[in-house]
Amino acid sequence: MVEASGTEIIERLILRDDLPSIPEAIDKLFMGTANINRESMSEIQDEQIEAMAINLWAWEVSKRSQLALSEEQRARLHYVACKLLCMCDISLASEESIRQLIMLSIKAGKECVDVGNTLNADELFQAAMTALEQLYVNFMQISFSEVHLFREKIAIEKDRFRLLCYQAESAFAQGDFQRASTYALRCKDMLMMLPNMMSCLHILCCSFGEMAFKQKKYEESSFWLRQSYDVGNMDKNSVGPEMLAKVLRLLATVYLNWDARKYYDEALNAIMLANQEYVNPGGLFLKMRILLKGDTTNEELLKGIISWRPAQMLGTASITQSLFRIGWWDSRPPSPLPLAAEARVETGLHQHRVEPHRARLGGLAAISPAPLRGGQCGGCDHPALGRALKIFAEALHWYSYSLKFYGFHQTDLDLAKLQRNIASCCLNLKQVEKAKEAVAEAERMDPTNILTQFYILNIAILEGNCDRALQIITALETSLADEKANKNNLPESQASTSSLLYLAAKFAVQLSLFCPSEEAILITRKSCLLMAAAIDLQQSRKTEILSEKETNLLNRALQQTQECKKIWNVMKQTGDFSNDGCETLLVLYEFEVKTKLNDPLLDSFLEPVWELPHLDSETFEKMAVLAMERPAYHPSVAVTALKRALFLHKKEDPIDVLKYRSVNIIYYLIEPFQ
Repeated sequence: MVEASGTEIIERLILRDDLPSIPEAIDKLFMGTANINRESMSEIQDEQIEAMAINLWAWEVSKRSQLALSEEQRARLHYVACKLLCMCDISLASEESIRQLIMLSIKAGKECVDVGNTLNADELFQAAMTALEQLYVNFMQISFSEVHLFREKIAIEKDRFRLLCYQAESAFAQGDFQRASTYALRCKDMLMMLPNMMSCLHILCCSFGEMAFKQKKYEESSFWLRQSYDVGNMDKNSVGPEMLAKVLRLLATVYLNWDARKYYDEALNAIMLANQEYVNPGGLFLKMRILLKGDTTNEELLKGIISWRPAQMLGTASITQSLFRIGWWDSRPPSPLPLAAEARVETGLHQHRVEPHRARLGGLAAISPAPLRGGQCGGCDHPALGRALKIFAEALHWYSYSLKFYGFHQTDLDLAKLQRNIASCCLNLKQVEKAKEAVAEAERMDPTNILTQFYILNIAILEGNCDRALQIITALETSLADEKANKNNLPESQASTSSLLYLAAKFAVQLSLFCPSEEAILITRKSCLLMAAAIDLQQSRKTEILSEKETNLLNRALQQTQECKKIWNVMKQTGDFSNDGCETLLVLYEFEVKTKLNDPLLDSFLEPVWELPHLDSETFEKMAVLAMERPAYHPSVAVTALKRALFLHKKEDPIDVLKYRSVNIIYYLIEPFQ
């Protein structure tokens, strides 16, 4: 019988772990669960079935470091264990058995959701919900004090809340909006009793809203984002104004993409509320984009532009479009007010901020500051190249015209900024010679400015002048490192430094493609690739949710790491680089990407890594942490790395106990079970 064979497979797995093909045995066991029921196992007592299920789960946990099971196979094994537990009569089960069923069913159900087996997940979640209801009935039948009963009820409600969230996640993955929204609204109704869970539901609804937006399900996205804002607005101590503003900006973007004219009022209300919650440059630009879609008067647009502070001038697309509509670009000399506003808008007069509002530098995308990386707005929103070129041409005309209005009272730094703006437009219009003239003037007036050097670097790349470009890259790397050291107490300065370092790395990578493979060039390219990969990884760590943006960052970091690895292999054949830590960084970078992307070839990648002689114990400890750092979850890999670290620590004489950090790492392993 199939049932007997299933029981036999379980016993063989537990008692004899030397099966030639354990994964195949698990798959066979999983496929046979449809034929297993309580009637077919009537001769076996509930206690025996429960023990069999618990032993099966415990066997997998104890052998996890030895088994090469995929996440799906592990989820299948846990599903079988829970299916066995569900066969037992829950009305006669002890409190411990019921709690055990609830905990394991929730965990196994979440694993099924993560691997896409949502129907199995629904089955386990429903079993856990039934067990929770039975536990509540049992408590009501026992004579508890009122305080004790209230505590138990709160604990049950917390588990119920978690279950409803997971059920909503499963329904959303199945595309069942009606069921997912029903579960979420039930969670919302429970928040008065569970105020500490507001942040959890807020993040869940926000995630659903973002995913629905990417799927172009704008109506569903707007529902989830409104719910996210409502929940977050209940207790602003749990959800900060920055997060609320982010949700509202995304909601405004949804309305804008859904139907800008039909939902104009909704989009405008959302962005105005977002800017009231937290002023953000992205929100200001998004408001301008929305106003341009409606029947806003020129006076209202002009008032909005002039009211912006110089520190918020992080882009030119929306401003340029607004000014073009108002009619500042014509044959008549501009009035003093528009000239003053233009000077504030386009030159960004602010002593603590470099000019981050560059559009595109000779085909290389400029790096916008952090507030613009969220996707709410961009430096140039125009998909049609002809329209974009027209805007650059109009801007160039205005910049050139503005030169006539600079008198002796203007400083050289102001003129240098204007010349750099002219150079930016010329480069976008492929007018390299005019760009060179403008940059030369900027360099004469402001030679140490980092953006001036960037334009010189870009022109050198376009002209194929490798020596000049390499000279500038070296100088930039030194100056930016000094700037970071001198201004590390200013978060804004650090953000600018990271963006500029990344842009320098991109320039250097492009430059190296045109230069000979000399050792100095290889070393420079290797350093730039490592720097670019490190910045991409750093950007991807800002959230535990692996969205499309973070996935793209990780894939780009992997590509840069693999390119750097090729250069490193060439370098090792030409000289002695034993003191260079490049290889260790390459291992850590590639390992971090593969764990977070849940790469199916992770084990194959790790096989030679475990045997690398130059990796020290600290490196293996870092790998253990990375293996459990969300969104990664690879406990078996973390355990293997810890064992390797401990093995190396034992070789030290004496062992440096303070240096050994495995206690903190073990916390990552046990946290999911708490």
